[in-house]
Amino acid sequence: MATSVRQMRPGTDDPATSQDSIARGRAAPADVAPPQRIPLPTRHSIGYLLPEFPSQTHAFFWRELAALEMLGVDAQIISTRRPDAGERCHQWAAQASRRTIYLFPPGMRGLAAAGLMMRACPDGVGECLRAALGAGGRGCSRVRMMGLIAMGARLSGIAQRIGLGHIHVHSCADAAFIAMFSNMMGGPPYSLTLHGDADDYGAGQALKWGHAAFGFVVTSALLPGLHRAAPGLDDSKVLVAPMGVDIERFTRGRPYPPARRGPARVVCCGRLNRAKGQVELVRAAAALRSVGIEAEVRLIGDGPARALVEREIRRLALTGRALVLGALPESRVREELEGAHVFALPSHAEALGVATMEAMAMGVPVVVSAVGGVPGLVRHGVDGLLVPARDEGALVEALREVLGNPAEARRMGESGAGRIREYFHSGVSASRLTAVLDTLYGSEPEPGLAARRG
Repeated sequence: MATSVRQMRPGTDDPATSQDSIARGRAAPADVAPPQRIPLPTRHSIGYLLPEFPSQTHAFFWRELAALEMLGVDAQIISTRRPDAGERCHQWAAQASRRTIYLFPPGMRGLAAAGLMMRACPDGVGECLRAALGAGGRGCSRVRMMGLIAMGARLSGIAQRIGLGHIHVHSCADAAFIAMFSNMMGGPPYSLTLHGDADDYGAGQALKWGHAAFGFVVTSALLPGLHRAAPGLDDSKVLVAPMGVDIERFTRGRPYPPARRGPARVVCCGRLNRAKGQVELVRAAAALRSVGIEAEVRLIGDGPARALVEREIRRLALTGRALVLGALPESRVREELEGAHVFALPSHAEALGVATMEAMAMGVPVVVSAVGGVPGLVRHGVDGLLVPARDEGALVEALREVLGNPAEARRMGESGAGRIREYFHSGVSASRLTAVLDTLYGSEPEPGLAARRG
């Protein structure tokens, strides 16, 4: 563990610039390669901790798990709890659930195991209690923190029982606390991935990141917020690893269809949340109609803003022209994108945007908000058009420009597809995680989890 994560392969060791260099179109870093086709021998057995897996927005995690397997990382999926039934929309959801160990509810055996672990490690429990009392902030009540400590004890026992040498956590909220408490009670080192503004993941960021062996941000645009939430954080522990898409699955089966006859198809994919901008997109469809452009808006996703979006559709008399399709499996998402003339996601805030990547991979021109790390993904006028967040007028004009210029729309779509294939495939983050694990623990083959279970 004395080796620094700074001693990395080229391209992975500069969190402030690696994503920016990608944005400027430089050559891909040495560790950024498409996923392997033949699995390498297992050299790391890790826990892969996710909140409420598998949910509608978790396709990226499933892809990364497949890429990690090809790179020789045997990952046991662990999740805080099962998601609601409506969230499990993907074809692979049942298979993923069978592969997952759920920490809550623990059952009698799980409670007994957590209790034994806590009794066996009183000093670690004391450290957990001191950390819990010092966390402060919203969501850190004593009762809640005691529950997270118990889940940490259970995670530590699971790691010990099946031989996990590391835990990677794709969240900086409660799951990060669980991994931290597990580590304090003798569990393995852990790492984090930050997917959005650190403030959105609750209190205790300095604790979570301070105890982590290392961590990733999906775009360098998140670094200033992370440093505000975790003052004094060691820069050498934080690397940039963008999310990516399965470039073999998300590829066109037929040429891009220019918008010439009938209503233009505008596809939006994202959780129905006020901050995703679906209401503004529905209003933009009404504005396009007022200037003689018929557009059919197809909204993929579900969530707390569904009723609000549907009320706006009725208010603007767009029933039949703005459709809420709900959460869809990947195959249906791909079908919708293949028939789209433009993809639009006018988010108020967005770290990077896997849905935008999927549209670009499919050769669809995109109109998206210039927020967060999105300008590092979409080059304005090259792969699509960027608009200011919450600017409905700019959104309408950008959609008019794309729909009114079929040749330019096709050119931007082709450019975006090439960009995703080169820089934002699902092998990027898996390669960078594997590289750090190699640096910290070595890269010699070891028995996989199946062999250890006997």
